[in-house]
Amino acid sequence: MTRGDSGFSLVETIVAVGLTSLLLAGILTMVSASWRTEHNALADSRLQHETRAVLSVVTNGDPGTTPPVQGLIRAREVVLGVSSLAYRVTWSETVGASTVTHDNSVSYYLSGTTLCRVVAEYVTPLTIATTGGTSVAAMITTFTVTPVTGTSAISMSVTASDGHGGTMTTFTTCNPRNTGS
Repeated sequence: MTRGDSGFSLVETIVAVGLTSLLLAGILTMVSASWRTEHNALADSRLQHETRAVLSVVTNGDPGTTPPVQGLIRAREVVLGVSSLAYRVTWSETVGASTVTHDNSVSYYLSGTTLCRVVAEYVTPLTIATTGGTSVAAMITTFTVTPVTGTSAISMSVTASDGHGGTMTTFTTCNPRNTGS
């Protein structure tokens, strides 16, 4: 039997198709793994951004609210709970031609998986409000506040969940500058 111009044999064609299939399967596996890695990295980045934003709001305040909520950094007095805190802030704002002085208590507490904030007029003694308020962040699994031994500083951590098994914990330390400690 002479080959001549007859082309490839059936065995050669099957071997070529098999090798091409193996090559494509390897490429698809690499692309899929790369996509999964990128998806997980983006989810981690989003969670990290959310936990940092929560700690920033607690520490520095929330200027986007009316009136703006002052942060823990400006606290005059602080009360800590297991997964909650309250602090007192006094601040002034100019309204028209007059200056208005505010004396507020601000509480943050974890209710289920929602971090809530309650802002009220200060009443002595300072206590942590654990009902009502507004939602600051959802999908929060832990909110931990502890004093830093020997200082007036407070260590805080927030753990958030993405709802699909991923979690991210972010830590910060805040030293309220008006407590006099």
